[in-house]
Parts: sequence; structure tokens; C-alpha cells
Amino acid sequence: MITRSTASWAAASLVVVLVGLTACASTPSASPSTNAPIPPVGPDMSADDGWIAFSANWESGDIMLVRPDEPAHRIFGADDDGILRVCPAFAPGGTRLAFGEASGDWESGWTDAALVVADVTPEGEATVVGEVALDTLTNPACPIWSPDGRWIAFGAHTAEGTPRLGSPEVWLFDTESGEITAIADLMITDIEWSPDGSELYLADNDGVLIYSMADGTRQLLDGTAAAQSLTVSPDGQTLALERRRINAADRFDLVLLGADGSNQRVIVSDYTQMHGLGPVWSPDGTRIVFQRSCDTTPDGAGGERPCSEEHDVIMITVADESQAMLPRPQVPDNDVEVVTWYPYSVTWSPDSSSLLYLGWPAPDDIEADFEWRDGLAIVSPDAASAPLVLYEGGIPVYIGRPMNVSQSWGASAQ
Repeated sequence: MITRSTASWAAASLVVVLVGLTACASTPSASPSTNAPIPPVGPDMSADDGWIAFSANWESGDIMLVRPDEPAHRIFGADDDGILRVCPAFAPGGTRLAFGEASGDWESGWTDAALVVADVTPEGEATVVGEVALDTLTNPACPIWSPDGRWIAFGAHTAEGTPRLGSPEVWLFDTESGEITAIADLMITDIEWSPDGSELYLADNDGVLIYSMADGTRQLLDGTAAAQSLTVSPDGQTLALERRRINAADRFDLVLLGADGSNQRVIVSDYTQMHGLGPVWSPDGTRIVFQRSCDTTPDGAGGERPCSEEHDVIMITVADESQAMLPRPQVPDNDVEVVTWYPYSVTWSPDSSSLLYLGWPAPDDIEADFEWRDGLAIVSPDAASAPLVLYEGGIPVYIGRPMNVSQSWGASAQ
């Protein structure tokens, strides 16, 4: 069986969550604060030309950039500096990058949390333009940019012992004013902006909550209880929702529904999964991908064995709601003849032409003398070309799940 181990700032922004239908925001665990605004992107900044940002090294993550024609290089961090840097996310346009950082370790917990914002040049050089201290947080922030690049939302923990998968608060940072708003009394597992940035969708224990940025009102969508993750269509008209089955906490349905909760229908039923981002809509609006646990995988002796953490990627064609399992990517390897790439998470390139797998390569013969490592690979959704491995090494794969990994690819193709 395969098992996997596991500050002041120049500008910040936070998205607000709501509980109930039209109630006011609940009292946060810490008073909102105001910081200096982040300076706007300069006129000489152009698109980032396809950089992919990720965090490397389990114990003290470093922020790295990589793209298909260049090897990965570190832009923030140092060997053994004791700071975990995670969840890098590009703002729309691909020139501004945000990430979370904290001191400590996985066993004793995290302190000195901060949100960092940097500008990235087309050549892959980065300069910090803002750093916001988040002293009351006990988790590194995993930022999610609004479509207009003004706001940054992230799940927030303010007490020790809070679960990794689920945040009891959502904080919103306004990069223009420097104000931070905290919303409490939640347990959210996913955050998604509407395409125009006017609303925030939250997958909460009670269901999908919609927060209005215009007037602060909220709405709980009927029939969305046990929502775990969601994605919004590029035109803003439809949601794809991964929902836990009632009385079957380890099994899920994939549901399509209108953005107002109407016309709900299950398009994939009764599947299992252990990790992943849930559904992710392609930027061109034509397809959705999600992950589910596989049933069997080759055992190296010509037979099959049950899957453990291995997952398959399923693609939904939106026009007819049909589904197909993508071929498992296989690449040559120096240690064994060939390895199969299994994903922790999958997301789209900005131009919808490729998928980015954050995953690990596994040999069919699990008894082989094989060095386990996490990595990044670009995969064609139609298997038209061989996978392109971008990086292999330790990556903190769980901490941003399922909220922010989809913003790791700079949007230069848009």
C-alpha cells in the first residue's frame, strides 16, 4: 500500500463570509486592522509570461517559480531559515504574487504569521511590495485574489487545535485601503469569487454561502448542505459543487446548479476521494475537472491491486455533461523503467490547453527501490502529448487544499 507522509505590511485584503440569509457579519476573534495600502502595479509591469509558482520543501517551504522552458528557481526563502512559505497565488495579470508565511513546525504549531505580496518580472525576479503581520493566526495564510486584484481572501485559524481541512474564520484584505475584515463562526472548506468580483462563494458546513461585496448581505443556497468544494463558471451563471453524501461522510456527489441555487442536478454520484481541489472549471468555460479515488492500479506483477492515495482525474464536458477518465500520465524514470503520475491536486493553465498536476510519480512495482518525491507536471487533457515534468522534490501538498492552488499559474495567456 502506498502512503504519503505528511510584520507589518504594505497592503492586504480579506474577503468576508456570512452566516444566515441576511444577517450582519459575526464578531471576529480579533479586531479588524488598517495597514498601509499596497502600491498599485507599475506601468512598466507586463504579463509574467507563464510562470508557475509553488512552495518547495516540507519543513521550511521556499517560494519557487518554474515554467516549461526554464528550470525552477527560488525567489523567497533560504536553507534552514525556519520559516514556512506556502500557497503562492498570482493576481489577475500574472505580475503580482501573494503567499503566506509563518514560523514554527507541524508538531508545535505556527506563530508570526504574515501575508506577503511581491511583484514578479517577466524574467522571474521578485520584489516584496507589502508584508502584513497576522499575529493572531495559528496557520499560514493561503491567499485567494479577487478577479480585479483588489482583495485577498483566506481562511483563518485563531486557536490551537483547529482542523487543517476547514477554517473557522475568513479574513478579507483590501489592498487599496489596507483594511482587514474578519468574519467568524464558520467552518469553510473552499472560497471562490464570482467572475466580476461582486460576490464571494463559501463552502461551509451549512452549505454554500454567498456574500455580497456591495452591501454585506448574505444568502445560504438551499439544497447545498455538506458542501466541501466548488467552482464558478467563467460567465458566473453556474456552480459545480462537490457535496458529501448524507450519512456517508467519505463519499461524494458532483452537482451542477445555477448561481442562485436553481436547477440542481447530480452529474457524478457516489465517488470517494482523499484529497484534491474538488471541481475546477476551465477558463474557457467548456470543461470541468475533478479527482476521485481510483479502484485499482497495476501491481508490477501483471495484476492489479486496490488503490490507496492514488487518484484519477475525471473531465466533464459542460455542453452535454458527459464524463471521461483521463489517461494516467506515464513518463520514463531513471530509477525504474516508467512511473505513473498520481495527483494531489489538478488545475488548468490560463489558456485551458493544459492541466497542472501537483502530485507524485509511482512505479507499478511498489516494492521497487524507488525514491519518493512530490512534483509538478503539465498534462494534456486530451493525451495529445506526453506529460512534461517541471519539478520533483518535497512540496507541502496539503496545506492549501482545497482553496487556492488554482491561482498558482500566472495568467499571461489571458
